[in-house]
Amino acid sequence: MPILDENIHTPASVLGRCPFLFTVICAVSSRFYEEKPDMYTMAVHFAKTAAANSFLDGWKTVEMCQAYALMAAYMPAARRWDEDRTWFYSGIAFRLAIDLDLNRPPSVKPTDERSEREILNRLRTYVVCYIMDRCFCINLGKAFMVPEDELIRNVASQFYGWKYQHKADGYLVSLVELFRIMTRFAELANPAIEARSASNDWSSLKEHQETDLLTTHKVFAEELNAWKNTAMQRCAPEHASKDPDDCLRMALMHSVYQYCRLVTFSAGLQQVMKRGKLKEDEVFFTGCLHAGSAVVNCVIDRILPTGFIRYSPEHVFALSAFGTAILMKCLRPEFASKLDGRQEARIFDLIKRLLKSMDPEQLTTDDQVTPRRCYAKFLQQLLTSRMVEREQHRMASQPTMAQDQYFGEDHQEYIPDQVEQMHISPVLEQKTLQSMDPQLVNVPFTNPWDPTSNQTPNAMNALLGFSESEYMPTFMAFPDQTWFM
Repeated sequence: MPILDENIHTPASVLGRCPFLFTVICAVSSRFYEEKPDMYTMAVHFAKTAAANSFLDGWKTVEMCQAYALMAAYMPAARRWDEDRTWFYSGIAFRLAIDLDLNRPPSVKPTDERSEREILNRLRTYVVCYIMDRCFCINLGKAFMVPEDELIRNVASQFYGWKYQHKADGYLVSLVELFRIMTRFAELANPAIEARSASNDWSSLKEHQETDLLTTHKVFAEELNAWKNTAMQRCAPEHASKDPDDCLRMALMHSVYQYCRLVTFSAGLQQVMKRGKLKEDEVFFTGCLHAGSAVVNCVIDRILPTGFIRYSPEHVFALSAFGTAILMKCLRPEFASKLDGRQEARIFDLIKRLLKSMDPEQLTTDDQVTPRRCYAKFLQQLLTSRMVEREQHRMASQPTMAQDQYFGEDHQEYIPDQVEQMHISPVLEQKTLQSMDPQLVNVPFTNPWDPTSNQTPNAMNALLGFSESEYMPTFMAFPDQTWFM
């Protein structure tokens, strides 16, 4: 999250201007200070204390806004959903940004480098708050808090192109323009759903939606494609660079782009399933497969090789988890007519590659890997359930006539009471499943690190704060997710 400028945010400058921001930076940095691993817990405690004191003291500075934004992005994940403070910290940061008028471009041009960097520092902070707001609200299904004002609408001209521009500002501008498209998509989709639930004229509304479904998707697909071309031109030097920072930013931008495509396809597939027109669909199901695979492949092939996955915020793991959840939902029996055996095998192989790549024991031995570990276990539960369901469907679809001819009329069908689970990694390996019924599966986790060992999926849902059926509806709080659940 490129919210700081190393030219003005020197250690001495940050400590003098805002001790709170200095404490937060030290806390985030100490997370992976392997020489003194005990420092992180103490630093987080001091950062939370400083956050509370700053909130009570009523300070209003740009640095305070940046400190709360960093805490929202990088503080350790809570063990329980009701203990999570991400929404609290981000809300304070967003309100401070609006209260401080960080979105207002300067009326007087800067006279020197220092003044220009200070102006860019204010504008950059507001832009980052807008991006964080869209990311958090899309994931949590909440209403947007940061308005789309003049700076956001004209971000390319008012924020980009200064003499002392930060290297990552082009990346931020591209993300703002991408999330503006998704904001319009949300504003178009949600009112239609709300009107449908409140309207008494179901037939007219249904006819209107059926007419506009493909048209709406085509419009947003063209906008997303145009955004991609513009972003590629703007960030051409970064795309050609071998610098790990540039590679990471470009990989994240591509991953978010594919994620947005996946959201538009999944929303369309939801409507197709509800209308019972899956057989006629030639756009949305295939689009979900392609976009979901692109999200997962981007994480595996582009983000992980940079070596920075260890330092990534939780949102990076949420992208891959959402893409994986969509892919596994596409393996449900109702979509069997759309897939063949080779496509199913490719999906399973892709998910196994992701789980192996996200194995925390392969990447680090520290204990501060809760987001990655939790998402890996969440995906493991989905994969286990889908494999059992696939095996049940395969056995149920076998012709009994052929079995009688082969075994004889007096044979009794053998139903195994244990199904060996696939091997994912030494940490996530499971030995057996206790039942062929996916609702009764009790999956033990053999990881000795945390207290989630030998927990049932229901217990894990309580720990993670969300369940499989609650994950996808987080996007814009779509009230009807029957095709996914």
